[in-house]
Amino acid sequence: MIIFKRFFFIFLFSLFSNYALSENIKVDEIKIIGNKTISKETILEVAGIGNKNFVYTTENLNLAQKKLFETNFFSNINIELVNNILNIIVVENPLVDFITIEGLDNHDNHKTNIEKIVSLKSNQVFSESALNKDILSIKNYLSNIGYFNSKITYLVKKTSNERVNVFIEIQLNHQFLIKNIFFIGDKKFSSSKLIDVITSKQSGWFSFLNSNAVPSFDRVNYDLSLLKNFYLSEGYYDVQIANSSIDLVDDKYVNVIFSINSGNRYTITDYVIKNDLSLFLQTSQVTDINNIIKKYLKDFYNYKKVINLKNDLNDYYKKLNIYVDIQNTFEKKNENELLLNIEMNQNSVKKIINDILIIGNDITEEKVIRNNLTFSEGDIFYQQEIDKSKDSIQATKIFKNVDITSIDYNDGKKINVKVIEQPTGEISSGLGIGSSGSSISFNLKENNFLGQGIYTNVGLNFGTQQVLGSITVNNPDYANTGNNLKSSLFLLKNNYNNAGYDNKIIGSNISTTSEIFKDIYFENGFGLSYDQISITQAASPLISTQAGNYFTTKYFYDVTTDKRNRKFKPTSGYVVSFGQDVSIPPSDIPSLSNTIYGSLHASISEEFIGSIKYKLKSINSFNNDAVKLSDRVFVSDSELRGFSNRGIGPKVNGDFVGGNYIFTSTAATTFPNGIPDSWNAITNVFFDVANVWGSDLRGVSESNKIRSSLGIGFTWISPIGPVSLSYAEPITKANTDDVQKFNFNIGSAF
Repeated sequence: MIIFKRFFFIFLFSLFSNYALSENIKVDEIKIIGNKTISKETILEVAGIGNKNFVYTTENLNLAQKKLFETNFFSNINIELVNNILNIIVVENPLVDFITIEGLDNHDNHKTNIEKIVSLKSNQVFSESALNKDILSIKNYLSNIGYFNSKITYLVKKTSNERVNVFIEIQLNHQFLIKNIFFIGDKKFSSSKLIDVITSKQSGWFSFLNSNAVPSFDRVNYDLSLLKNFYLSEGYYDVQIANSSIDLVDDKYVNVIFSINSGNRYTITDYVIKNDLSLFLQTSQVTDINNIIKKYLKDFYNYKKVINLKNDLNDYYKKLNIYVDIQNTFEKKNENELLLNIEMNQNSVKKIINDILIIGNDITEEKVIRNNLTFSEGDIFYQQEIDKSKDSIQATKIFKNVDITSIDYNDGKKINVKVIEQPTGEISSGLGIGSSGSSISFNLKENNFLGQGIYTNVGLNFGTQQVLGSITVNNPDYANTGNNLKSSLFLLKNNYNNAGYDNKIIGSNISTTSEIFKDIYFENGFGLSYDQISITQAASPLISTQAGNYFTTKYFYDVTTDKRNRKFKPTSGYVVSFGQDVSIPPSDIPSLSNTIYGSLHASISEEFIGSIKYKLKSINSFNNDAVKLSDRVFVSDSELRGFSNRGIGPKVNGDFVGGNYIFTSTAATTFPNGIPDSWNAITNVFFDVANVWGSDLRGVSESNKIRSSLGIGFTWISPIGPVSLSYAEPITKANTDDVQKFNFNIGSAF
């Protein structure tokens, strides 16, 4: 009985409380007390009090008080009702007189960036919560660029005129570097392959000039997306990149750890069309749709191919002037097979894109983003075009994140494109020592020059056999044409120890590239160069006749079909390319060069990735003059291992002078080596074939014989940088060849 009375009492109390909260309060007058700089109208507007729709209840007044606190204008707010007079008593926060960042150099970019992210500014209202948020933002900024464990303190001084001065002192710790990158869990792939996927890199020589060796939470999050996309493109439909972390090792280094659960690898073996296409298509058109889909079956799941399939279907419907909404899902038939479900519904109401709003581009010009959109105002809305545009914008590598959404607007669609920009500049350096000599290089890159999406690179490379300085500017959308315009200026000096001559070249090239058909690219352009060839003391009389200064103007073009699954270290697909260089008057030696090259890639298993590469090249002059020495063709020690660099072909008194024709081919495959994944080591076996022949220099000795070699290679991403070793045994060779069975390179390339 007592328990029942208690419950009854609680019920009546709750009922009365709810009634009291909902009961209207009579208010005859509103008074604002304590405000000095903030007007009564502003306070009432923020609180929502005083308008004709406001209902005076205890609940609404509490909500109004909360809204006023959220402005950070006040340190205290009290709302009370006295004799039907509503008193809003406030204590204003002081204004900021000035805010100072101390401890950093005035010319330091970090100080400039921190001043931008701090929300407290002069003549703004001060609050402790805003200051604490700024301190946290500063810590996140410093940690994101590798400055862990930096000490940040602050001091707030009140002045007589109810203002405050804010002093933030930063004791900057040194910048940390990435010591190791670990991939743990069911990852299926070797660590060395996964390191090639991500942008973060382990520290090595000259790491202080390599921004990618500096730990960054933003970069690690970006790497997470790269890893997931990599697995999704390799058939791992269920992949989960569980988490990532940056763990301090000591007072200089961190380890970056990625936890991966790849799941099973799936093949798309069959498909089902969920709706009846015959309702809006002819029989022949239904057949066409089925043939488009079948091209994507019997292959590993690849999210990019699924996107391409939807794009192909969308393009087909566009040609028919039919507006169709395409959706796809997958069902697991078993542990390794997927069933593709496709639903294609005709929509009789075509939505027109009325407006496109782009936000978040503080640095990047709006045209850079618009030029990567496959739609514009006035076009019919297709979701597939939204997806294609998002991929295109992300491919610029200018933005950390891209989000495109659509909303119904005036019987059409409004598209919101929201981007988050990221740092696009990079300073890099490299140092290498190998069988062919040593080199040191520096590069200064910018992916978004002047906010116009233009790529620029200033590079210097100092080697024992070659010195190169270059400036490259690449505009991916020149004059809003969608074509790539690339221009370069270079200074080159060659000093090969087995050539008998040195040469210095200053030149410039300009070219455009466009995708003329799907995955087929056409590049063409013009080049100018001035070549000074000087002869060494030990050179033969024949080589001495080639000394002099040469001016060359040329037109060149290249047609390439690229069907690889990815550009870097592909596991399937092929490349075929044909190009010509025509040296035209007023060139001193007019000539024609032809080049055919390509590659074929196939994944035999996870551990065995096979490839075949080939190249054929010829160069001939249009008159009886011999092609100049610096234009003649050679074989490098990476194309024909087991032989020295430029160590086969026509020869004069011990000096290799190159030929007019060249052929190279390599068949190779990776294989398991038993070395722990943490070493990031790759081994392969290879068979190289090459020949250089047909010299138009009279009096040279040459052996028109196919050279070949069989060998084994080893690559290790070591703490000091990449280490590459190979041993190749020549199988066929000529007596005049320069054999070099062992080849190595040690160094960093960032």
